[in-house]
Amino acid sequence: MPMSAETVVELGEVFAKHGWPTHRPKDAVEPDASLFERFCHMLEQLNADQQGLILQLCRDFLKCPLPIYSTLLADALEQLTPLDLGNSSDVIFVPLTSPLDAGNAKSGSCVTYLAKPQAPHHGLLKSRNCFFYEDINRLKCEHSARAGATIVFLDDYLGTGETAVAALDDFDKRLRKPDDCVVVVVLVSLQTGFDAVQLRPTQIVTAHLRTKGISDSKTITDKETAIRIMLSIEEMLPVPDEFSLGYQRSEGLESMIRTPDNTFPVFWLSETVNQTGWPAPFPR
Repeated sequence: MPMSAETVVELGEVFAKHGWPTHRPKDAVEPDASLFERFCHMLEQLNADQQGLILQLCRDFLKCPLPIYSTLLADALEQLTPLDLGNSSDVIFVPLTSPLDAGNAKSGSCVTYLAKPQAPHHGLLKSRNCFFYEDINRLKCEHSARAGATIVFLDDYLGTGETAVAALDDFDKRLRKPDDCVVVVVLVSLQTGFDAVQLRPTQIVTAHLRTKGISDSKTITDKETAIRIMLSIEEMLPVPDEFSLGYQRSEGLESMIRTPDNTFPVFWLSETVNQTGWPAPFPR
């Protein structure tokens, strides 16, 4: 359906609110079309009700490209208290990686890399010995005799909490010492994942704590209708059941270096089951 002039204006307002460019910057690492053009192409596939919902959700969308990761990390570290870090002089930073992903480059490794020059200058860490490892198994050889160390797990995004819980379970079984102090630092977290980690003897901090895009929205009053409209969009694609409304119905509205599958699939699913293209604004 062609977009009305009012819809184009509203889309422009959304971009202005977020500070997103409406043209393709010279040095942008993006697909050929600009973000604005991809949004336009996507909205043209939708009816008026569907367009309205997407535009409403976009007002709450959080886009976090790599250049702002350092700022997000600083904001997350600011949430830490002396009690969170314990009394140890040694603070060991490692990626929050599921044992199933051992050996693979994951986003937690990227955050650990960024933390290496940044974290030691943080107020609470200046007087401590900071260590940074991309492989958590380095704890066995480098810190096997540690006593009361602080282990900081790092990642850019926490969705359902499955990965975090798996990583912490693995750490508990193989590497944890009774007096280790464990902290999880993530740049952006859904409330669901945040709560899952808080159920453990582990402190967690984040720069952005996010809720479900429709079910917890403060601006969408008729949530049942909004869910129905979103499902009607998903039928057009169609979306695999496990990703309907985002993985495990997360209803996410976030894009990081790579858009999490917790985000509504309309924003990241770039190919339908029939292998036809979908103009996703934030493809994975």
